[in-house]
Amino acid sequence: MNYINRLCLSAVFIFIVGIATPSTFISGRAGLSAQRNSFLTNGPIKERIPTISGEVFSFYLVPIQQDHFPEGVRLRWVDEMGDFSGWHEFRQDEHADPGKYLSNLNFAEQANWTDFELEMPANGPVTLYFFDPGKTDAEQPAEPRLLEGATCFQPAVLDRSDWCPAGNCPEGASPTFTEVTHLIVHHAAGTNVSNDWAAVVRGIWDFHVNANGWDDIGYNYLVDPNGVIYVGRGNDIRGAHFCGKNTNTMGTCLLGNFTDQLPTAAALASLTELMAWKCGDKDINPLEVSFHAGGNSNLINLAAHRDGCSTACPGDAFYPEFDDFRQGVAADLINCVTSSTTERPVWAESILVSPNPGSGAVRISGLPVEAQLTLFAIDGRQLSSQDNNGVANIEAMLTNAAPGVYFLRTEMAGEQHTLKVIRQ
Repeated sequence: MNYINRLCLSAVFIFIVGIATPSTFISGRAGLSAQRNSFLTNGPIKERIPTISGEVFSFYLVPIQQDHFPEGVRLRWVDEMGDFSGWHEFRQDEHADPGKYLSNLNFAEQANWTDFELEMPANGPVTLYFFDPGKTDAEQPAEPRLLEGATCFQPAVLDRSDWCPAGNCPEGASPTFTEVTHLIVHHAAGTNVSNDWAAVVRGIWDFHVNANGWDDIGYNYLVDPNGVIYVGRGNDIRGAHFCGKNTNTMGTCLLGNFTDQLPTAAALASLTELMAWKCGDKDINPLEVSFHAGGNSNLINLAAHRDGCSTACPGDAFYPEFDDFRQGVAADLINCVTSSTTERPVWAESILVSPNPGSGAVRISGLPVEAQLTLFAIDGRQLSSQDNNGVANIEAMLTNAAPGVYFLRTEMAGEQHTLKVIRQ
């Protein structure tokens, strides 16, 4: 039994319009003015737009005959004066599972439109779906936090309870853990403008669950043009976003369409911060290629969707800039290692690494008993994490390390200090 049947009251209406035979399915969702409406038709129709309670709504097309995607189906809006918008042509969803035929997810702002017209060739019935996600009260992301063992702070995020406050966008009943080795970046290929991005996220959830048949929104995280990060499936949960090769990946979606324009600076800054955090969390070098077990092939560790799947995602305008984006993540990762979050704590004044610079045996002295030590390579990779009892292991690693620059971070009581160690 699907989510709609389980959680919603429904009513069905059958009526005749011109040469078409559309039916309308309306579902109300308790606690939020969200509803889904559908129109089944064999030909052109003109109908009233379902009542929209918020500022944005989503719509998409599903052919009844699931052996192809129909060409030439398009839609336009009509206002109360009888004036028309431009035509919107439906295109096949580039994120759909193999053998699944449905349009991409589209969004529209509720302006003065009262009706819609659907034009289509005679190539089989289709169902047009509308989803009203309701209106979102403004929420503030949580404060950034440094997770245990992480290199960088986890950036501020909006949890599911923030972007779906009514609680009717539930997570999957049986989420599957995955060990993340590769980070995959997408674009939503949807609207670039919205006054309610949380409503857009709810629209994506509805599309993924009720159109694709997945058990949750496909992405682990989503980032809007204002730089706000939304938690989807969340950390280390296998998603549905990488053409069936989702194991060992984390999928992050930039909200917007970057076929003809670049993501905003705010979106890229938050995406960079999120990727640097996860690279530090899982010791991932964003510039290296490694074996992706989920896809049984080599894949660059920080990949665009099209690097592993037949798709234009994350957009023809963004993709040529993707290597620069990777370099930015690598630089951010290094900055996390080399920068302390506070002035040097009093307890850190006595810590000494010797010889530094130097070669030969390394000794670390002056450590507080409660101190936690983490050793990083110059590219931000975590080499070892020990408590005070493991200081001998850190000393041995530095003694035998190849010539170069390393960083030793000490943490205690919520404070941290980083020392540069040069081996010759």
